[in-house]
Amino acid sequence: MIRGTLLGHLNHLCRQLAITGTAVIARYDPTTRLLSWARA
Repeated sequence: MIRGTLLGHLNHLCRQLAITGTAVIARYDPTTRLLSWARA
């Protein structure tokens, strides 16, 4: 999944820089009216 990969990269970067971060990533499909999201 793209979201998991992106959040994994964000986590790795935050560890390297010794900072914290918050992210919410969402994808909406208007055809199915499905919203999938992830947060970290």
